[in-house]
Amino acid sequence: MKLFLLNIVLILLTLGCKYKVDHSDHHKERTLLFQSEIGNQKLRNQLLIFDLMTTENHKKLLIEISNSKETIFSDTLVIEMADEPWIELRDVNGDTTKDLLIEYLRPGRGSNQVSILYLVNEKDLKLNKVSNSIYFPNLSYDEKLHYISSLRFYGDTVEMDFLEMKSDTLSPKYNITKEDNKVRVTKLKDNNWIEIGEKTIDSDIIIPEIIALEPEVIISTN
Repeated sequence: MKLFLLNIVLILLTLGCKYKVDHSDHHKERTLLFQSEIGNQKLRNQLLIFDLMTTENHKKLLIEISNSKETIFSDTLVIEMADEPWIELRDVNGDTTKDLLIEYLRPGRGSNQVSILYLVNEKDLKLNKVSNSIYFPNLSYDEKLHYISSLRFYGDTVEMDFLEMKSDTLSPKYNITKEDNKVRVTKLKDNNWIEIGEKTIDSDIIIPEIIALEPEVIISTN
């Protein structure tokens, strides 16, 4: 009986040691990519982003927000690139609190910056992932129109979408398309794009200069 109990104790000790080694190794594999404070002036916590695993085509990231006592938010994200991603804190939805942008892939031309957007919840400083943000490159906030905007380049064509946030999803509202010296403005209504204006401009003018022209006036009055 004593021998049987001794064997059980030895097995438990072995499992405990194995767990400690595995747990320690897990943390050694983390590579810190980004560290910053996040939140508003009244409530600020630490944001940490780690590289957990890198393969030939993908990188797995761990995103954590912690206060002085505990981790209050954690999420993993797989991005389609093996290079170190571009990471930025910037207000994207106009609430004055900086949001998190993580580069998701790096297109060949490099002009369409594709990122995953995490909006910061001001109440508890947790992050809301906007999964479809990868379809809207070069995100920024238009303070004049109070829309999130996305800028895209396709050869000689330039497009700009004005977007609304609905349930952690970016929803297009207006689109400006420039080809040569023609600028066309369309509006999404009842799931159909409706043309609301067209203008001939100097072909040398490119977006973002174009957003100071008449298309913005058309958008703001519709």
